[in-house]
Amino acid sequence: MSRNAFALVFGLFYAAAGAVGFVLFPSSGLLSAVHLVSGLWGLAAWSGATSPLWYARSMALLYGALVFGALPALRLPGGAGAVVWLHAASALAAAAFGLRRATG
Repeated sequence: MSRNAFALVFGLFYAAAGAVGFVLFPSSGLLSAVHLVSGLWGLAAWSGATSPLWYARSMALLYGALVFGALPALRLPGGAGAVVWLHAASALAAAAFGLRRATG
């Protein structure tokens, strides 16, 4: 999968998660906004408006910081185990695409 495809998939997923988070999920409004913005940023990277490389690297840092609790304002009550695992998987996937060497 290319970095552009990663940005598209990640962008669609997090834009949808952010939008739905405002309505259906018991999460903080700030976390839903972060999801929505990171999703829209992914779509912008996919379209070529921004760099998919820097998008992937930034998302690895952001979602890694969420996992380790470095952003206290975005913490969920009770830790929300499944969300932590989702953010960890997101950080690892973003790091894989952001740090690998481009081919061809």
